[in-house]
Amino acid sequence: MINWNNPSFGKKELELLKEVLESGYVSEGPKTKELEEKLARIVGTRYVIMTTSCTAALYLAIEAYKRIEGYNSDVCIPNLTFVGTKNAVEMANLPIKIVDVQDRYLVSNQNSLFIPVNLLGRGCNIDKIHLNQAICDNAGCLGSKVPNGKVG
Repeated sequence: MINWNNPSFGKKELELLKEVLESGYVSEGPKTKELEEKLARIVGTRYVIMTTSCTAALYLAIEAYKRIEGYNSDVCIPNLTFVGTKNAVEMANLPIKIVDVQDRYLVSNQNSLFIPVNLLGRGCNIDKIHLNQAICDNAGCLGSKVPNGKVG
């Protein structure tokens, strides 16, 4: 088996987990609000809304786009991604067009919604994506930087 990563939890993490469990708020509570505020500062945005998973966050973004823009066409995703990207599109009941990772910056159908994926701490060069419609999957690069700014 080749691990994708090796998580490590120490005394501090166990203390914080205990604090959350004892508070009775295991999904939305004071720690969630605190984390949202810290993440907003880290990524340089006004608001952050925590979700149960990155898949859920992508799904909500796609659904919002569908409802606001009346979008009901295909969604292009790169073939090098996490399954959650694909799952979010499927949950939104939109057709998926999988694009070769070498072509992920050059999508021929300019009318498609495109989800570029910033993977393994490496942000794609968003300046080279010529699209009218994009939702960035930044789950795998929280706090990372590219030459034109922060991602994640």
